[in-house]
Amino acid sequence: MQVEEGAPCLLLNHGYSTNQWAELTQHLKVFTLDMLGFGFSDKPQNVTYIINMQADLLTRFLKLLNVKIAHVLSHDYGDTIAQEQLARSNLNEPHAIKVQSVCFLNGGLFPETHKPVLLQKLLLSPLGGFVSRLANYKSFKRNFDNMCSIPLAEKELNELWQLIEYKQGKPVMTKLIYYITERKLHRARWVGALKHAEIPMCLICVMDDPVSGRHMVKGYTS
Repeated sequence: MQVEEGAPCLLLNHGYSTNQWAELTQHLKVFTLDMLGFGFSDKPQNVTYIINMQADLLTRFLKLLNVKIAHVLSHDYGDTIAQEQLARSNLNEPHAIKVQSVCFLNGGLFPETHKPVLLQKLLLSPLGGFVSRLANYKSFKRNFDNMCSIPLAEKELNELWQLIEYKQGKPVMTKLIYYITERKLHRARWVGALKHAEIPMCLICVMDDPVSGRHMVKGYTS
């Protein structure tokens, strides 16, 4: 189905090790990419992976396509990027994409409600580099099985793991996980972006998510 000229633009901010795509393209002009360090994008090991950098890359990506205003659908890691995009939009910062609305899927919108799994804690620790190099499909699957009340299909998990390994991505895992620390460092700006937004926002959350489930929703609704 062809999308009509002038249809609203939607930016998908992907989560950690996941993709987002659906029938949205029937009604919207949908834009997305694998952020640096993820999926099929490059995974340089000499880069400091910070949320501001990812937000800048997405801004440049949209501007190349002459998109200046968009709705945002985000998940997990992408939620934090959406908060930074929202902060820039709220403040009318130069070159910022104007955010029309945001739909957040499960993610750590508030650092105090985020409950990292064991692998995330290890990657954040001084042992992070060692742990990332030792990571394998078995440990990856075990963490997803612990997080998901309904286990993901083996085929889907295999595909996700292949995306992590692509372009020697395992050593980058300990760099990407830094976003959890950033959430604490930039809490005032990113939580403030939610509080001061004057656009439609919504949250779609799996309540049984042990990382960012019902305990996170309490923070969102309070």
